[in-house]
Amino acid sequence: MHLTHLPAILWASLVAFLSLTSGKNLPKLDWDFLAPDKAAHFSVYALLTLLMLGGIFQYKKRSPATQTYTLYIYVSFVSVGYGVLMEYLQYYLTPDRHFEFDDMLANSVGACCGCVASFVFFR
Repeated sequence: MHLTHLPAILWASLVAFLSLTSGKNLPKLDWDFLAPDKAAHFSVYALLTLLMLGGIFQYKKRSPATQTYTLYIYVSFVSVGYGVLMEYLQYYLTPDRHFEFDDMLANSVGACCGCVASFVFFR
């Protein structure tokens, strides 16, 4: 691990903590992709992806423009996979939280949008 990866690791740790904490006090919303809950999932995973890519760019001391498409695809898969893992762990490790496909979808869309945003804006 290199220090440039620390922000992404800390953010991923916070995501895990919040994902696996009791949800008794969280409001239950009907499905609405623009609901605050889904917007939060989207934003958290978009930021996670941006932090991972930023750490890699700093570590390799190259600009995002010099990176290959493979890196962006790899990081988006890691971020999406982490979102899926968190949803499954909520189901298995927390008694009052459960797997939600809608949350997993918001996580995945956020991760992919974070990857695209990094590619577009940091070139």
